[in-house]
Amino acid sequence: MKNAAFLAVALILILFVSACEKKIITERSYTENKMNNKTWESDEVYALFVNGKIGMSFQKYKKVEGVELVWYKLGLDCLDKKMGKQTLHYMLPSDPEYDYQSNPALASYNVAYLDGDVICDDFRIYEADSVNNWIEITEEEDDFRHIKGRYSMTLTKWITCDESVTDDTLVIREGVFDVYLE
Repeated sequence: MKNAAFLAVALILILFVSACEKKIITERSYTENKMNNKTWESDEVYALFVNGKIGMSFQKYKKVEGVELVWYKLGLDCLDKKMGKQTLHYMLPSDPEYDYQSNPALASYNVAYLDGDVICDDFRIYEADSVNNWIEITEEEDDFRHIKGRYSMTLTKWITCDESVTDDTLVIREGVFDVYLE
């Protein structure tokens, strides 16, 4: 129970990147994918190690009243430091006994609204589509401080607000990433 609570807090920190052990925002890192058949590219990447696992937050901005705000976040967390494919699961399972250390990679997608500090849409992995929910680290350098790979996932809207304009299902295919952690 203590491990689950600790790791839940760690995952929240990854998503909101308010504090972490090793964090980098770098222009060298990027991701892009086809989200519902439209190209989606990150404006900013946060990547870090937490308890020996890799966490990445790919963020995209939206201009609101002349200010660029983080509006879209694609989170890939609890990735094992290993080459090859890992199955993606939904973020923050409801089971309080969920063991984040032994259960692998997690994914989520959030959309903000108002002034960017409130989440309007929260998406979770659609577990029934296990064939398409994966991430693969294809290259690594310097003990996983530089990783490249690809990913695919199907997400469904879990929480929404009245102002939502996002589709209920997000089909993400052809995802690639090149990320540096220092």
